Amino acid sequence: MKKVICIGSITKDVFLSTKEGKLIENTGDVAVQKLIGFEFGAKVYADSYRETLGGSSINVAAGLLQCEMLPLVFSRVSNSGTGDWLLKKIGAEKLKKRFIQRNGVIESEVSIIISDSVLNDHVIFRTGDSVERFDLKKALTKFRFGADGVYIGSQKKGWEEKYKALIEFSKEKKVKISCNPSGLQIQKDPEKLLKMFASFEIVFLNRDEATELLERVDGGEETEIRPLFERLMKYKPKVLVITDGEKGAYAAKGDSIFYVATQAKEVIDTVGAGDAFSSGFLAAYLEFFDVKRSIAWGILNSASVISVEGGTKGLMKKKELLRAEKEVLVKIKKIK
Repeated sequence: MKKVICIGSITKDVFLSTKEGKLIENTGDVAVQKLIGFEFGAKVYADSYRETLGGSSINVAAGLLQCEMLPLVFSRVSNSGTGDWLLKKIGAEKLKKRFIQRNGVIESEVSIIISDSVLNDHVIFRTGDSVERFDLKKALTKFRFGADGVYIGSQKKGWEEKYKALIEFSKEKKVKISCNPSGLQIQKDPEKLLKMFASFEIVFLNRDEATELLERVDGGEETEIRPLFERLMKYKPKVLVITDGEKGAYAAKGDSIFYVATQAKEVIDTVGAGDAFSSGFLAAYLEFFDVKRSIAWGILNSASVISVEGGTKGLMKKKELLRAEKEVLVKIKKIK
């Protein structure tokens, strides 16, 4: 069974669902193209309320577990009732808690997710911390086991030192790193981030992130997909993945770029779609080292997750992905 270290957030997700949101086109800002709005000063009643376990490390770990891999969660919770709640939920998901650090009075991460059931999308308000106060260097020093891969999700302040520690760890242990950087990393330190791409096996970005990253470093607005790949691949990640929402996803390795359209038949809840894609892609890649199979597993997993409520409920099992991949593989297009 392949072991994968999953570094990222652990959150208590509070969902409020409504039909009252208004979609606003924001054509003047390429990085923020759409907004959701509510009447100023209004009292908006939610149609439903629920609390679930979430966060990038948890969602990706849950997806890898379904693919018969052993995920090891590297994150942090607080010494509080919220921390107790999170650890209990993690245990119920049968995820390993051994490497979760518990410290400090700063509250665990909590997300308030406003989900619009008409627009089929959401906005996330986040507070607390599960990433910044996680001592990654200490955790890696104490890690005495072998590992096949590392996934590192969105990071906050101090991300550069964590990346450096992880790169050294990967060289020592011969472990492949997959990263999905945060908007903060892209906005604050785009040059430093790009320089580290050459140390990563897989880099996951969405199309807006890819556009913004290049705009901040090189200047100029680039939205066409092939030029995006050509410019980003100059920074030498082994594999570059760009997801494109309802349009599908792209993946490049070497000089080849592949595209697959979304396989979603019904959209109920888009929370966790990106993490589901990442876990499916990573599981297939570590198993087969085949980009086409990886993008197929990623798009199938994300389509399944968004067809139900909750970021992990729709995750597909390995045997389900193996059955379903054949139909998707024939639909993948090589665009370069």
